[in-house]
Amino acid sequence: MLASLPWAKPSAVLSALMPPEWTEDAACKDLTPQKADQLFFPARGHSSDAGRALCSSCPVAQECLNMALEADAEFGIFGGVSARQRQALVKEQNGGASKRKPTLCSMGCGGRAVARELCQRHYDQERYRATASA
Repeated sequence: MLASLPWAKPSAVLSALMPPEWTEDAACKDLTPQKADQLFFPARGHSSDAGRALCSSCPVAQECLNMALEADAEFGIFGGVSARQRQALVKEQNGGASKRKPTLCSMGCGGRAVARELCQRHYDQERYRATASA
């Protein structure tokens, strides 16, 4: 019975976990995870020039950028473009409006919802109450 469900089929699960085919041609495909983090997710105050330089020679930089735009990636360098530059691209494409408005906390505090329509403070309070009563 389980095998009859589409999400339980090995091919469907594997295709969801596997990176897109175009990543085989990426200039960064042979980087270690640590080196990729340094290049594409530099620490605050560190330069992202090395990551951008690698992207400038990449034959699939546009596909990488498109993936980041579709996934609404908030951080990092994708296709040689920073998060701020991607936000500007989205605003330009949407006539000055951001891609989507953030979901606000359902408790009415005005905070941005992070989980279950609650801001971080209210979510933490709910988790604390649940663990305290258990």
